[in-house]
Amino acid sequence: MFQTITLLSDFGYDDHFVGAIKGVIRSIYAQVCIVDISHSIPPQNVYKASLVLSNAYYLYPQGTIHTAIVDPTVGSQRKILIAQANGHIFLAPDNGLLSPILSKYPHKIYVWNENIRFRNYTSSTFHGRDVFAPLAAWIARGIPLEYVGIPQKNYQRLDVGIYLKKENCLMGQIIWIDHFGNLISNIPTEDFYGPNFCIRIKGYELRTLAKSYFEGNPQQPIALKSSDGYLEIAIRDSNASQIMGVKEGEKIVVEFL
Repeated sequence: MFQTITLLSDFGYDDHFVGAIKGVIRSIYAQVCIVDISHSIPPQNVYKASLVLSNAYYLYPQGTIHTAIVDPTVGSQRKILIAQANGHIFLAPDNGLLSPILSKYPHKIYVWNENIRFRNYTSSTFHGRDVFAPLAAWIARGIPLEYVGIPQKNYQRLDVGIYLKKENCLMGQIIWIDHFGNLISNIPTEDFYGPNFCIRIKGYELRTLAKSYFEGNPQQPIALKSSDGYLEIAIRDSNASQIMGVKEGEKIVVEFL
């Protein structure tokens, strides 16, 4: 079985960046399987990148190398992490992008040894091509992590939003608005205390969990369990964010009756 490398970035598809990264990887390991998780992360949005990676990486085979390049401080003194967790390998800037995964599982962390260079020239503005791509390719070919990295214990952590569990109440916020305008919260539906509740958000009140988007009426918000297990608010065939006037960070409360 050939090794798999996934790519996640905020590069978009209009420029040459993604193609250049894949070219470097292929020049080192032509047989590797390269899969794009997404290149549509909003520019410099490390938090969104962390959510997308966390919701996708575990679906790939054990041993997959996940290369996440959302790197607003590229060229600075920030470190590049090489991490092992939950049977996978991750490459990312040390800017909090990996913190949701590393905080959940036992892990080993290395920092890229800058004395190990793979290309004759390393741009200070395109580490995706000159550092991440060759690093991922050589790791896929079997180079030991200890050879390219220095053991590290600490890593940067992200503020993942407020989530509180009280006696008869769950308090959270909208952390993600997806491509369809659906509102994804940070409240796990497995934390619901019982079947009788009232969900309050932006002046709306919802008292049931639908099983699918189709159960909703046009222009009327519904609550449901997202595909990743979190409380989601949606409007059938419409954009809930626009209609309800809700942005990321909006408070959402579940009161149990």
